[in-house]
Amino acid sequence: MQLTALDKGKVESGIGHTQKTPLKGMRFESLEEAQLYLDRWEQRWADTRIHGTTKRQVAVMFAEEKPHLLPIPLEPFRYYQYGERVVHLDGCVEVEAAYYSLPPGWIGRPVKVQWDELHVRILHPSTSQLLREHLRQKRGGYRIQEEDHPKKMPLSTAQLLRRAEHAGAQIGKFCQLIYQQQEERGIRRILGMLSLMKKYGTAAVEDACSVALDIGVYEYRFVRRYLERRPHPQMFLRQIDPLIRHAPLRSRQHAGDLQQTGRGLGKTARRQRGRHRHARPASAPRPHPQMRAAELEDQAAGGTMSPKTSRKATTSTMESPEKMQPRSFKRDFFELRGGNGPPPRNFGD
Repeated sequence: MQLTALDKGKVESGIGHTQKTPLKGMRFESLEEAQLYLDRWEQRWADTRIHGTTKRQVAVMFAEEKPHLLPIPLEPFRYYQYGERVVHLDGCVEVEAAYYSLPPGWIGRPVKVQWDELHVRILHPSTSQLLREHLRQKRGGYRIQEEDHPKKMPLSTAQLLRRAEHAGAQIGKFCQLIYQQQEERGIRRILGMLSLMKKYGTAAVEDACSVALDIGVYEYRFVRRYLERRPHPQMFLRQIDPLIRHAPLRSRQHAGDLQQTGRGLGKTARRQRGRHRHARPASAPRPHPQMRAAELEDQAAGGTMSPKTSRKATTSTMESPEKMQPRSFKRDFFELRGGNGPPPRNFGD
């Protein structure tokens, strides 16, 4: 009897039948005790019953199907992790810092990837056809099959080497030697050389490559460590890329002119600056009369005061402090009436 997808519910319904019929309301002290109970229940009741759908005994049906059953596989079922990758310039995809090759012609194209603890499977993005299956590698390792090596240099690799040669003669020669010795494995290291030029400058990397060529060490790691440990001067923008030009530096006088004219300021800053410019200047505080009198006496004693100012100063010094104090309107009104306060009110009138 061959089962199909339509029989899936019928096959799995036996689990619910087992949970509801023999185990419902039962309690066991150990798994061995529960297993003995289920074996006895299967022999005495489950195998001898008549199936409700087929109207046949369960034990007889199992004896007919047993010769057609396959043996249990020795390897357990694989549980994969899934992801999507884009094929790098070296023709490989990256899975957990390790690199696995594909057939030629897949550079720059997306693919599907499945991996577990032992294998990495690369699938076609649309048909899910298996392209390559590799054994897992440690971090930084490569897994490239012999048939995956290109017969001639890809165009992207030739352009990459041309960029390195245009940056400097020693850099181009060093990258050429890396590719000749390491082939696809050296492409990521050549990209690392180009990134070092952005970080340390072309001149410093050219010097480091010259040292590496003299010693005979054609490794990206040597150049990187050489630049990290070698003290390098402060870089300018022109050293990073010759296309970058220096902006003209403005003098302090030019900056002061901009501040006076308002150029270079934002709209809000110019508006606030205009308000403060047209505002009325604050007047100086008037001195106290006694302080003013003392200043005038000093000027009169020194002979630096005009006669008119001297008469005013003498008059002001002869006044009593009470007269110089400000007087209120209410106090002057009651003094004119001859009294020191308001008249008493007569509530009897």
